[in-house]
Amino acid sequence: MNRNTLIAQITLGTFICLAAAQMSHAFSIRQLMDRGEVHVAYSFREGISYLNLQSKQVTSLEGLTEIPGIQNCQRIDLSNNQLTRIERDAFLGISNLQELDLSNNHIEQVEPGAFAGLYEIDVLNLGRNQLTQSVIERVRLMLPGCMIATEGQTLPLAAPTA
Repeated sequence: MNRNTLIAQITLGTFICLAAAQMSHAFSIRQLMDRGEVHVAYSFREGISYLNLQSKQVTSLEGLTEIPGIQNCQRIDLSNNQLTRIERDAFLGISNLQELDLSNNHIEQVEPGAFAGLYEIDVLNLGRNQLTQSVIERVRLMLPGCMIATEGQTLPLAAPTA
């Protein structure tokens, strides 16, 4: 085996190991903020502010309400992550939020008061999670008048355009 072949094998093997290690990480929103990966953006076309954390391997909403500009955010996409529960007051202070996508996670629990302070919420997508019917009914009671998608349904939230 010549030197170039050995270097190529080591480099390829190292890359595969690093890629696998990176894919196995899970993050809280605070950790993503610390890494500079969280920003509230504004769509001039739609006139809304939004936060897109889709497919970021988020396991915890810790730090969500600390994101600069989140208080005025109108749309949040947390779909395709690894959330298993929604804690009490998880969205407190994001009172302008109108659309929230929590679909395609592993959510089993929604604590009482999880959606406290969401006075403007119109659409909540909980599709493709592991929620029981009793949890879904409790969420409906927390958010009267909100359109809620559950198992077997998805409510596609329009992706904002800049």
